[in-house]
Amino acid sequence: MFTKENKVLFIIHDVYQEDNQFPLGPAYLAAVLHEKGASVEAFCMDIFHYTNEELAKHLQKNTYDIIGVGFLAARYTETIIDLCETINKNKKNAWFILGGACPSAIPEYILRNTYADITTIGEAENTIVDLLKCKINQANLSDVDGIAYLKNDEFIKTKKNRIEKKLDKIPFPLWEIFPMDKYTTCCKAYNQLPHEMSLGIITSRGCTNRCNFCQRLEKGLRLRSIDNVIEEIKILYQKYGVSCFWIHDELFIVNKKRIIDFGRALKESNIKIKFYCQARADIVDKELIEILKKCGCQFINIGFESSDDKVLKRMNKNVTVAQNIRALEVIKNVDGIGIRVPG
Repeated sequence: MFTKENKVLFIIHDVYQEDNQFPLGPAYLAAVLHEKGASVEAFCMDIFHYTNEELAKHLQKNTYDIIGVGFLAARYTETIIDLCETINKNKKNAWFILGGACPSAIPEYILRNTYADITTIGEAENTIVDLLKCKINQANLSDVDGIAYLKNDEFIKTKKNRIEKKLDKIPFPLWEIFPMDKYTTCCKAYNQLPHEMSLGIITSRGCTNRCNFCQRLEKGLRLRSIDNVIEEIKILYQKYGVSCFWIHDELFIVNKKRIIDFGRALKESNIKIKFYCQARADIVDKELIEILKKCGCQFINIGFESSDDKVLKRMNKNVTVAQNIRALEVIKNVDGIGIRVPG
């Protein structure tokens, strides 16, 4: 579909710290484009703390069809405004595209204040391919789903994007364009030994619940197959030496059967790992936590949110204070698993 002449750059902005999580979002988009033949690069300002001046020099030396940046709201004033100014001054003929949670939530505000050409809204594996085709063929942006842009100062938002329902169809992140020696060694977690390497993965998208404080663009929960997850773990273990995994799913622990299947597949693969995940309090019981421990779970994060049942009800959290306390007690009684309870 594409050729090596079709070039895309993903810029990973600086977060001014040394423990940087691997940028899964851009890595998935890069993988989809790479699979279809495009040339994809990553400019990791987070790892190398490149300045905007260094970015400007890079953009002046190179030419791209698309330049992409993703970000959260907390980084907007601190980092993104100046970064966007640098990109706009040096992008040449590239389309400058912003994505991620913040642009998805308030695309018109972001477009008018960053002067980006386009924002993607929600998951963009299909959208980014359509955008590159549109750029190459000089087609009409209105034909691309899941984006917003300004035309003659008019805000235009196209129809909802096409999400991939079968997550196994999405290629694994394009790790090879990132400095993996840095990303696998810069973060340390609970019970992770000094020589062990870690990296983030996701095994599902979405959540079964509808808490009203959560930005939710898609309904429901989509799961990767256990075989697909194990295949990714094998590659990261064998190629990059990763044995500790940050599982970034909003809800990794869906039911006992999935965890049992995960543990069985890990055993059959002859790979011993450590991992860190999130769960809901109402799912937790002693049997489940013991299964997780056997699988290699080291740490569980549970969002208690509040110690007041009325507040939890208003949040539509569908959990009680009593369930939160019981979950905490169960995990504490299973030796070797740490717990974090952000509120």
